Amino acid sequence: RSDDYGQNWSTHELDGEGYIQVAISPNFSNDHTVWATRNIQLHRSTDGGVTWSLITSLPFAPSYSHSRIRLSPNYANDHTIFVSHYQRGLYRSTNNGASWVQLVTGISTAVTDFAISPGYPSDPTLYLSVYNDGLYRSTNGGTVWNLFPQPGFPTSRAVVLSPTFVQDNTLFVAENGKIGRA
Repeated sequence: RSDDYGQNWSTHELDGEGYIQVAISPNFSNDHTVWATRNIQLHRSTDGGVTWSLITSLPFAPSYSHSRIRLSPNYANDHTIFVSHYQRGLYRSTNNGASWVQLVTGISTAVTDFAISPGYPSDPTLYLSVYNDGLYRSTNGGTVWNLFPQPGFPTSRAVVLSPTFVQDNTLFVAENGKIGRA
């Protein structure tokens, strides 16, 4: 953690093994909340990353494949967390990780990335990138997924939505040196 533009750093250990992914609360300046996943563990800091608590084990079998964590843009009010796992799919918690719902069924579960509309939950659009399968879109918060037209290359690895996605519907996907824009 650095709070001086990267001039000085402090490190904090999380239990377990595997890659760490971090999500910062959209209301960080008020709540100082940071979430992190490590393997199947979910950790939270409410003091800006100085101290960490193990909150729960995530709802998938142990694996050292990467996961992603994102918070609802309305996290301060809805306490919604999304976690993907490469081998297990996409999950959502609406109670700070106390319980989880799997959002992806019937789709290959090689999830490489996902994105949430900045207008969530009033705009419940989600995108899911699945290795060797493509890009999926849900317009109802993950209940139904449809394969989205590809940007001229077969797989999608990273997906990012414009901060003004609700107005401009702009998204980018990237794969092996190529970037597509829709």
